[in-house]
Amino acid sequence: MADIDDWLANLRRLCSKATPRPWMQDTVGFRVYRTDHSLARIALAGTSDDAAFIAAAREAVPRLLDMVEELQHDWNRLLEHIRDAASAADPAFTEQFDPWEYLRRITAEMIPARDHEIARLKAQTQAADKLADVVTHQQRCGTSACSNGDLCVPCSTAMEAALRAYEEVKK
Repeated sequence: MADIDDWLANLRRLCSKATPRPWMQDTVGFRVYRTDHSLARIALAGTSDDAAFIAAAREAVPRLLDMVEELQHDWNRLLEHIRDAASAADPAFTEQFDPWEYLRRITAEMIPARDHEIARLKAQTQAADKLADVVTHQQRCGTSACSNGDLCVPCSTAMEAALRAYEEVKK
């Protein structure tokens, strides 16, 4: 992390020492100028695209550095919340805190519960599909009992089995 911090600090230092912004690309396309009244030439680029990049970078790099700083701040706040939660959950918690290891551990603890819930929902869906099949069959059944809104013996038996299966997986 120190390497990244040093690199970012060096970029920030370079930005602060560069000719003040804003910069613009000239109409020919190969030169970059400061856009204040001085029109001081900043760079002579090899291509029009290079000139456009140089001019854009003068505005973009400081903004990107600010964004990285803000993300680092948010990350540190998140780590503090995780540390607080871990300390509350585990009194033996030490300052040798590895947030990635902590997140791996709590995720690993949640995976079996998630897998069990997925299996339960699949079984419940299958049981509900069986109920739907029985209802569909009952609607198409040609027996007089099913035609009158009651269930014939085969439909009644299938309905009871499907209901039992559904109730079993709901538990």
